[in-house]
Amino acid sequence: MPTGAGKTAAVLLAWLWRRRFHPDPAVREATPRRLVYALPMRVLVHQTYERAVSFVEGLGLGAGQTDRPIRTALLMGGSRDREWWLYPEDDLILIGTSDMLLSRALNRGYAESRFHWPIDFGLLNNDALWVFDEIQLLSEGLATSRQLDGLRAALGCWAPTPTLWMSATYHPAWMETIDGPPIAPEQVWTLEPADLEAAPDLAKRMNAPKRLERLSLTVPHGETKVRRYLTGLAELVAERHQPGALTLVVVNTVERAQRLFDALRRSAVWKKAPAGAQPEVLLLHSQFRPAERERLNQELFAPPSDHPAGRVLVATQVVEAGVDLSARTLITELAPWPSLVQRLGRVNRYGEHDQADVLWIDVEPKASAPYEPETLEEAKGLLEQLPADRIAPADLQAVPYEGRPGYRHIVRRKDLLDLFDTTPDLSGNDIDISRFIRADADLDAHVFWRSWEQEEAGREPPGDWLPVQRSELCPVPVYGRTRGLQEFLRRTWEKGRAWRWDHVEARWVRVTQIDAIRPGHVVLLPARLGGYDPQLGWTADPGDGPVEPVVAERRDDEPDQREAESTAGDPWSTARPWITLRDHTDAVVAELDALLERLDLASVPEAVVRALRKAARFHDWGKAHPHFQGRFLDAAEEAERAARAGEVWAKAPRSRLRPFIRHEVASALAFLDHVAREAEDDLAAFLIMGHHGKVRLGLRTLRPRHGTLDDDGSLFGLRDGDRMPEDGQTVDLGGGVRVPSVTLHLAPFELGSADGTPSWLARVLALRDDPDLGPFRLAYLEALLRVADMRASMKEVSPHAAG
Repeated sequence: MPTGAGKTAAVLLAWLWRRRFHPDPAVREATPRRLVYALPMRVLVHQTYERAVSFVEGLGLGAGQTDRPIRTALLMGGSRDREWWLYPEDDLILIGTSDMLLSRALNRGYAESRFHWPIDFGLLNNDALWVFDEIQLLSEGLATSRQLDGLRAALGCWAPTPTLWMSATYHPAWMETIDGPPIAPEQVWTLEPADLEAAPDLAKRMNAPKRLERLSLTVPHGETKVRRYLTGLAELVAERHQPGALTLVVVNTVERAQRLFDALRRSAVWKKAPAGAQPEVLLLHSQFRPAERERLNQELFAPPSDHPAGRVLVATQVVEAGVDLSARTLITELAPWPSLVQRLGRVNRYGEHDQADVLWIDVEPKASAPYEPETLEEAKGLLEQLPADRIAPADLQAVPYEGRPGYRHIVRRKDLLDLFDTTPDLSGNDIDISRFIRADADLDAHVFWRSWEQEEAGREPPGDWLPVQRSELCPVPVYGRTRGLQEFLRRTWEKGRAWRWDHVEARWVRVTQIDAIRPGHVVLLPARLGGYDPQLGWTADPGDGPVEPVVAERRDDEPDQREAESTAGDPWSTARPWITLRDHTDAVVAELDALLERLDLASVPEAVVRALRKAARFHDWGKAHPHFQGRFLDAAEEAERAARAGEVWAKAPRSRLRPFIRHEVASALAFLDHVAREAEDDLAAFLIMGHHGKVRLGLRTLRPRHGTLDDDGSLFGLRDGDRMPEDGQTVDLGGGVRVPSVTLHLAPFELGSADGTPSWLARVLALRDDPDLGPFRLAYLEALLRVADMRASMKEVSPHAAG
């Protein structure tokens, strides 16, 4: 579909129509409740989000407009992205970048808490329509999207989860992967001549006049030559800019874009111009923090009257997708053909100019990065064949382009099954999924800057900080000789160190091996190390500093880093009002029942629903453990302790819990040993164990630097033979369910048993590999229980917290 044809609006409105307005109820019910819109670039996903919001509110379907609102959400990473997943029963438009979304679909969400991974994995792989925009820019991610589509069909979901791919350039060979289902010709849509005849405005866009011209400049190799090139390019931009219009300049690297931006701001041509006659110069690339990116959005899309002299936008590849711009003049470095088609689509986009100019610059083979020289030669050959006045979108459709992505890494069924286990290895490392997301040159980590007392003396950051917020996160390349994060850390090694959060140690730990930093990691840098400029973004220059940290306000219900992001932490059990185990369990069951009623999942068997309800009833049984109850009471004043004794508590305002204890492990052990009798009870036990995302399939001690069993023979803070509760009293779990005092046994965590009962690992693997369940369905059930638990806990703090 040619760029400028309105793909975004067509997809958003078509989904809204089918989900809410189609006259056939069967069509409405068959339309997935979540629309997941993946863009290949980070910058200006806000623009697509704002369009979605305008459509939803224009139809009267926004929050406060109806009792069944359609939610709209941005997925950007960070601790405050929970608003979308807390309401899995609601219709949702979720917009994010392909790396953020695909990493979550692979159960390894970038810039996301590891304990949250299974929730996203479950919700994004069930009852969702995936839309991938501008697939020619996805590289390895395109193959992964095809594989996931096929694996969902093979392994099963509770509700249909289809995929739609969109691009202005397309070749059937791009979609050929091992597990991706074949695409029939009738499944491919494109614009036909009859479409243009029926839509004059669209025809105007498709035939908007543009004139092609090759410039005498060439992008050179070598620092001295590049400096001269940028000086000459700045002069040319100043010369060719049309007052009152937008001039778009696209270069192929962030470093050149930053240097050109500086050169244009210093341009002697514009400095001589009278006040008000100098155009606004803006810089757009992918390596900004959201805080600065929001400011840029506002400037970029401000009304033209705000800048009568016009604007000059210096950009990188980020303008090729998700940026609805219309320039009078485009100056672009040579790029692969699909990228050029996108760049040309940002010129005279609506046909509002009688004439528009496209000026292109050749690139020396040694300066081709981040592209391969062969792809640039192919694009140059196609450009040279085009008539100078025949480069409208309708003309470009006829250009014979058959470029094929060279996929090097394909996510297979075994890979996906391995990713179901979120337990890190004994070194604390996880399976690296970056090879399935992007090409090596495009792999990013996420950096944020903060200051703290005695940082220069090497003191570690405080553990009671607010968890990292998405407004702080700056995507930066991991690799690269001049701009890579690893190289930056080598240059600043003597000045200060980077830090990463260790969820087992429950503290910030120094990065001691630079090469261990991987794509998707979240890295803390001391503000004084520099590397960032608010006007330029990530510069990898220690001279650009100190960096002003982004300050976020803490919400009343937001725990600190140590509680939220440690395997031993249990923030929803402490710093809360006194809530009995009975009352909390009843609240969770009620939330789950309300969820199931709204979801109305006809495809879910009754036995599975029973398992889910059992899990809700027994999920916090382990809080009856004497150490849990003792610590609740030990933290209370003497009079309050006496008043609270004799009841089993699920929440308390203060506590000092035994280090590393996990109540959900105790709950699952007690359930398996003393309740489980039905076929669905292994499933219920798994959901109980996983209801915080901290212990699921693999087992690893929570005590740092030890093996599976702690030195005292305990596992997850529990010892074989622990009595729960210790006083032999029964425990009221609400709903008329009372359970006796029980003895805990760690036998399920052994590799085998004398009586032949399966180990915990064997039980979960059987569920994962069950054709009637499988990884996607299992994770969805996990998500539902965790959402019910979270919503109940939030309402216990504030009755309106999860409304």
